[in-house]
Amino acid sequence: MSANVSILLFLIIVIDYVVSTTILDQQGRPVAITPLGSVEGEWRTSFDGRRYAAFEGIPYAKPPIGDLRFAEPQPIEPWIDTWNATRIYKCPQIDNGQVIGFLSLEDVELPGSNGLRDQTLALKWVQDNIGSFNGNPGSVTLTGFSAGAASVHLHYLSSYSRGLFHR
Repeated sequence: MSANVSILLFLIIVIDYVVSTTILDQQGRPVAITPLGSVEGEWRTSFDGRRYAAFEGIPYAKPPIGDLRFAEPQPIEPWIDTWNATRIYKCPQIDNGQVIGFLSLEDVELPGSNGLRDQTLALKWVQDNIGSFNGNPGSVTLTGFSAGAASVHLHYLSSYSRGLFHR
């Protein structure tokens, strides 16, 4: 299990909606209005038969390409059209199966820790947007397995993550 597990934890956002407060588009799909723009999800059914709205692949940072390739993650800018949040997009930080967000040359060009900075930016996105999905910004839980668990532990210790999660 690699560190991209914890990154994907943030990229795949599935939030349980209260059906009576959901905004629907013309095709009956769930739509959330966020500070960055509207996102369209899809209806799914849980293992125990409950219907919920799922939203996946919503961007929280600009893609780390070009001048941003090894730079500190930058917040995504608002979009105009409705974002299709029914599929997962390829993570540009994963190069041939290798996570490059933790690569470091220990210099100013590539100081390292961008993987944790990326995760922190995702946590900030959650705080800024979770209310748009009927979520509670005061009740955010981090979890991880293997390298993802190590990332969670580092967030507990980091002052940059303070206040962005609660369990």
